[in-house]
Amino acid sequence: MKIIKFFTFLYIIFLFLLKSAYAENLPAWILSPDMPDYTYCATGSAPKNSNFSLQKKIAKMNAMSELSKTIEISISNQLDIKSNVESSNNKQVNVDKDISSASRQRSNAVISNASELDSFLDNNTGIYYLRMCIK
Repeated sequence: MKIIKFFTFLYIIFLFLLKSAYAENLPAWILSPDMPDYTYCATGSAPKNSNFSLQKKIAKMNAMSELSKTIEISISNQLDIKSNVESSNNKQVNVDKDISSASRQRSNAVISNASELDSFLDNNTGIYYLRMCIK
């Protein structure tokens, strides 16, 4: 049992070191895209693709989508609760409850003055990152 705990501990340390080393190679703006003198900033990304032009377009669409969400978002929620109680001789026998929820987010903003400020291609994963901002 001690051996299993020891190897589990080593595995966790290995994963932590691997993850922290990978995060050091990424620009800080990927996780925190805000910039001074700009009202809204967002980062978009696209997975590796053999067509780099298409990959750039997908990253731009994702960045524009994130910008749109920061400008305007509409959220609708629905919660349904259904209860079923069975009783016999005025004694409760069985209670069933079904709870379901649905949440829908929608953004509809026209963005025409966004600028592409930074881009980064991760050579390890092939992911292309793009930062876009609006003054």
